[in-house]
Amino acid sequence: RHITGHAIDFAVLVAGKERWDWQLYPPVADAFKRAAKELDIPIVWGGDWPRFRDGPHIELSRATYP
Repeated sequence: RHITGHAIDFAVLVAGKERWDWQLYPPVADAFKRAAKELDIPIVWGGDWPRFRDGPHIELSRATYP
């Protein structure tokens, strides 16, 4: 999905440094989800996947953006 431009990865910055602590990612993903909903753009957060949960990953829904 990254190669086709349908996905991004992001990092949480705390005091100017990248942090990868899992608990930091759900609030950021929630902000992405709220913005996407307001814009009527279906997205999927990698942290919602049942396997290989990918906290820093957001992609456009495959159902809408194959």
